[in-house]
Amino acid sequence: QRRTVLSVGVDAVIREWDMMTGRQICHESTSHADVISSFHTFPENSHGSAVDQSDGGSSFGGTLTSSWDGTIRMRKLVQK
Repeated sequence: QRRTVLSVGVDAVIREWDMMTGRQICHESTSHADVISSFHTFPENSHGSAVDQSDGGSSFGGTLTSSWDGTIRMRKLVQK
C-alpha cells in the first residue's frame, strides 16, 4: 500500500500526494467559497480506539475543514 499525504491550498482544493514519487494522486474541491482557515484529518477508525499503522499505509478516514466563508465541512475519504 502506498504512503500518501494530504494538502489544501488557497484554492480550497484538497490534494492527495504519493510520498515516494511526489506526484499528485487525486484532488477534490471542498466546496468552500473562500480560503481554508483550518484543516484536520481523522483516522478511519476514530471512535477512541487505537489505529494500527504498522503496514505503512494511509490512515486517513476523513477531513474537517473550516473557511473564512464561515462554514465547516466534514467529509469521509473513499479509497480508490
